Amino acid sequence: MTVENQPVEKKDVQTAVISSCAATTCRYNTNQQCTAGTVMLVMKNELPACGTFAPRG
Repeated sequence: MTVENQPVEKKDVQTAVISSCAATTCRYNTNQQCTAGTVMLVMKNELPACGTFAPRG
């Protein structure tokens, strides 16, 4: 993949199904089901965490 003739690093993207969500204070959590269109996982303190988390407003 290139942009303006300069190489661009292609990142691996994997898909998965979220079976349930325990983040009860997240706006995307409805009855322990994630309703976010896309979820980004991040590392926080060397542990995987939800980077899509948004507090209820």
